[in-house]
Amino acid sequence: MHIKGRKVRYAVSAVAVAGVAALALSACTTSGSTGTSTAAKGGTVTVAVVNDFTSFNSQTPQGNLDTNGQVGYLDGSYGTGFQYIDNNYKIVHDDKFGKFEKLSDDPLTVKYTLNKDDKWSDGQPVTADDMILAWAIASGHYDSAKFDDNGNVTSGTQYFSIAGSTAGVDSTDFPEVGDNNTSITLKYATPYVDWELVNPIAQPAHIVAKKAGLSSAADLTKLLKTLPKGNPAAPVAPNATLKKAADFVNTGYDVTAFPTDKDLLVSSGPFVVSSWTPGQSLTMTQNKYYAGGLKPNVDKIVFRIIPDANAQVTALQNGEVDIINPQA
Repeated sequence: MHIKGRKVRYAVSAVAVAGVAALALSACTTSGSTGTSTAAKGGTVTVAVVNDFTSFNSQTPQGNLDTNGQVGYLDGSYGTGFQYIDNNYKIVHDDKFGKFEKLSDDPLTVKYTLNKDDKWSDGQPVTADDMILAWAIASGHYDSAKFDDNGNVTSGTQYFSIAGSTAGVDSTDFPEVGDNNTSITLKYATPYVDWELVNPIAQPAHIVAKKAGLSSAADLTKLLKTLPKGNPAAPVAPNATLKKAADFVNTGYDVTAFPTDKDLLVSSGPFVVSSWTPGQSLTMTQNKYYAGGLKPNVDKIVFRIIPDANAQVTALQNGEVDIINPQA
């Protein structure tokens, strides 16, 4: 990785993704060590990337690509929210977004509480319903699937398809919701060393509920609360509404052109995708509703798709890009 003028469960390394994204955010004011208060404000940071963008959900097997992850890190769908990894690869608790604390070691119990100003980029509030959905995706709680050696489902149902493992979070039961629908508490049946990396923010529940034919995020939470834990030894017929919600999360965010469906653009992070020309560039601009700690000082981040490493070096030398990340 080179910059002009300067020296957890994921198949694509969270540290690698966070490294590039944190450098692109190096002009941001944070409570950690990503930036400084003396950084210049405004302007555009241009990053050269190898692969084109393919999905607004980098957490699925087919969406788990480096460029998708970098965009996801900036729009909040990949690993940012209650914490993030800074440019020194340290875990930073983002108390401006919300607080999480370990209440007990035995059993391991962790509480997450959102701040009242948290909103999605469409102006809708971030609530416990969003954290319940993120937990359902990460835990595999409702799955009853058995798999063959190639990973194909041979019986039962797998709802949410994720790029990594459900290990750790799979030992939790349905979270306790509290504080006027702004907090959840996770209780682990077994100790989990990476509990501090669990971030219960993923896709917006109000959008996923809508795509599943439900009236609200609260209705999706009600559905999840009534469904039993999946049992591969005694699978039952899949719930049609949850299957519809999961299918949208699994594949509905995959794109080949800039979406006409603006629901796909809804973000909880400091930036939102504002334009994309496949094979050329993707532009992200500030999310005006973002209330977390990664406050941007730059106006735009542009990802230029330049697959060839030598071409990236040339673009850096010519001042066409500010950061390059050529494939080794």
